[in-house]
Amino acid sequence: MCRPLRRKQGSIVHRAVPYHCDPLGSPGTGRLAEALAIAKRCLAKAARENRLAADWRTVAASDAVFDRYDDMLPRFYLFTLKGYAYLQMRLGNLEEGRAAVLKLLELDPSDKVGARVLLGVLERTGRDDE
Repeated sequence: MCRPLRRKQGSIVHRAVPYHCDPLGSPGTGRLAEALAIAKRCLAKAARENRLAADWRTVAASDAVFDRYDDMLPRFYLFTLKGYAYLQMRLGNLEEGRAAVLKLLELDPSDKVGARVLLGVLERTGRDDE
């Protein structure tokens, strides 16, 4: 289900994606691919706003102030990359998801955005819970 975002008009989030789509709100509808497309648009927007390379794989920790949680634009980039990683994992693209998680940990070694949680999920993938 898509609805207008309740965000300050003109904010970076509102400009990147004026509507919020809940991919998990409609079971069986396959909205994850749509959410991934939105995540890619957000990632491109966040890269432009931060003056970063368009390809997240080439972004370096020294390209922005990723280690200060109060800097909104770099933080938006990190959370967007985390969302991208999560969606890739949910869609079964585990290697792409892993690469994005490892990039997150490179950019944010103190793990303020919680990338290690996703890494833990990846490491447990395929194991039986006993």
